[in-house]
Parts: sequence; structure tokens; C-alpha cells
Amino acid sequence: MSTETNTPILPPWKDPAKIGLAIFTAFVFQLVILSGLSGKGLVPRITSDRVRFQVFPVDPRDMMRGEYITLGYEFSRLPEDVTLIDERIKSYKTKTNINQKTIDVYVTLKFNLKEDIYKGVFFSSTPPTKGRYLRGKLNSNNRIEFGIEAFYLQEGKGQIYEQAIREKKLVAEVYLAPDGSAQMKQVHIINP
Repeated sequence: MSTETNTPILPPWKDPAKIGLAIFTAFVFQLVILSGLSGKGLVPRITSDRVRFQVFPVDPRDMMRGEYITLGYEFSRLPEDVTLIDERIKSYKTKTNINQKTIDVYVTLKFNLKEDIYKGVFFSSTPPTKGRYLRGKLNSNNRIEFGIEAFYLQEGKGQIYEQAIREKKLVAEVYLAPDGSAQMKQVHIINP
């Protein structure tokens, strides 16, 4: 008489070991995806310097999210002085075709010690080799967007910021990554 017992071969969906492995794999996969999504927003904050820019805002209202201010910067438009713009951007600027795609623009920044803010000093289609710079997209309206053009406010605080706007006392504090990408941190009223 044989003491061996034949265990039946179970299909994968009925085998407890394979079910456990599948659940574990699904859990790890979701964890990796969620970590990647949250890490994408944290990387600029961890690897970046904080810089400040003078802003020129307009204050609309979003029905879903409340009050916010739309921020414009002195370097959000190409300057009239063509010596501050490289040749590729000059040629793009002269071809004002509504169907044109956006192009990357790198704004070289210089710190203004007197005002304690950074200012744009040169507009290039390639990243500068040294110094701080901001990366944006130039559209067919000759506006440059950096992804830091809106800031949501606490409900009811809009009037305080409107007054600061009129008095040119509003600055944006921004995380600036080494690759020129930026993420809004805070807006400040200076000398309230």
C-alpha cells in the first residue's frame, strides 16, 4: 500500500498561494503608482531653491474653488528690447500665426538685492549653462507661461491682496528646481 496522496492541481484562481501573491503584487503596484504621483509634486520642493518675483495680478473668482489671483510677472511677456532675446525666439515672435505651437523659453534670472526679488534678464530657447533660470512656454500671443500663474486664496482675503496689487506690494515665493521648473509656494504682501 502506498502512503502518497495525490493532491489535485488547482487552477490559479483557487490556489491560495497564487491568490496571495496576486493580491500582494496588486498592492505593491498601486503603492508604486501613488508614490510616483506624490513624488512628482515633492521633487521640486526638495531639490529646489526658493526665489521671489514681483507680480502683477488680476483677481478673478473660480466658482468651484473660490477666490484666486492670476499672477503675471515682468518676464511673462517678451521685452521690447530685442538685445534681451535670442535669435530663435525673435523669429518666433515675428511669425504671429495662431496655429503655431508653443516653444520652450528659458528666462535667465538675476537677483535684485535692493528689492529682494529675482528679475528676468535674458530670454533664450536653450537653457543657460550657469546661473538660475526659469523654464516656460511661449505661445502665439507672445506670452510665456511658467505654471505659476494662479494662486488660490482663503475665502474673503481677496480685497487685502487687491490693495497690495494696486500698491505693487505683492511678491510670489516660488520653488525653483535646477532644471528651471517652478512651483508656487506662497504670495506675500511686502511692507504691509
